[in-house]
Amino acid sequence: MRKIPQAWWLLLLKVAGVGLIVVARPLGDHGELAVQELVSGDLCRRLLQELNYLIPALRSGTADAALARFDLATLRVNPTVWIERLQMPLLTEYLQIVYSLFIPAVLLVAYLLWRQPRLEEFVFMVS
Repeated sequence: MRKIPQAWWLLLLKVAGVGLIVVARPLGDHGELAVQELVSGDLCRRLLQELNYLIPALRSGTADAALARFDLATLRVNPTVWIERLQMPLLTEYLQIVYSLFIPAVLLVAYLLWRQPRLEEFVFMVS
């Protein structure tokens, strides 16, 4: 089995999550619950990101070539080349702005729910 690239980083992320929970304990029930929910809600995303490192380390080759052949067979065109026709500078700038505002908006709503405190809504949002 090959060495897993950046294994130290994956371990560090898990240690940081445990550290957040330990640090949140003195904050009381409200703070501890908020941090635990954020960490557990983020767990699925982190595990999916780790697959990018773990799968190539455990398995040689990818399915990219097979998927590209499937696209050509079914659509009779390379989708990434075809969609280039829709590229317009104004549309690109607009979509970049909208996309970059998504994460701050979600974080702001989570912060406001935690601050009020509306814990049920906060737990629902982060899980």
